[in-house]
Amino acid sequence: MQEWSTDQDIDAEAKKDADAKKAAEKAAEEELCVPIGEGENCW
Repeated sequence: MQEWSTDQDIDAEAKKDADAKKAAEKAAEEELCVPIGEGENCW
């Protein structure tokens, strides 16, 4: 869902693809947690 390349710094923010952007926007509108990976991490 996110693009990262070896040319980026480790701390650089990954670029979200179109699907990831839509999911993040929908979650923000609905105040929902969109889980990313394991645990309680959300967008």
